[in-house]
Amino acid sequence: MGFMREFVLPFFLFSIIEVLGKTWRIRIKGKLPPSGIFLFYHGEMLPLLYAFKKRKIYVLVRNSPDGRLAGRVAELMGYSPVFSARDYSPLAIAVDGPKGPRGVIRPRLLRWLEERKENVFFFRAYPSRSLVLPTWDRFIIPLPFSVIEIEIARFRLTFGSKDFNIKEKTREAL
Repeated sequence: MGFMREFVLPFFLFSIIEVLGKTWRIRIKGKLPPSGIFLFYHGEMLPLLYAFKKRKIYVLVRNSPDGRLAGRVAELMGYSPVFSARDYSPLAIAVDGPKGPRGVIRPRLLRWLEERKENVFFFRAYPSRSLVLPTWDRFIIPLPFSVIEIEIARFRLTFGSKDFNIKEKTREAL
């Protein structure tokens, strides 16, 4: 099972993403920054992985069987998977991963971002047609020949109190 999960499955998934991705038309609104911290939602990972492959971006993955699988696929696509968020730049982080809740940024991550004092950008992917899986993150798989709008926006951290509503602050920052 180790060989299958470590080598065969990642290459199989990478191949599917490559074939599927070649049919997508990707439109990017905003410019890919050369450095900083890149945030995205876990469920929008697939089109973003394809759109920015081979760009020398570090991607934070969890040190678990699923995390290592995702990291291996990302590595085949030209990313550098890392298991800790040290001083890597640019560094991509799924803000609501690996377990959710969907669409909510973890308070610990917000505090860490505030401490880093580094440029932070949020990436969103909007496919014209997609399959939405019934998973916690509502993982999206853009269908063949879809148009995918990708937005890159500066993420602003604007809170100073110890008491804050995480969902409200997440919406404000976007």
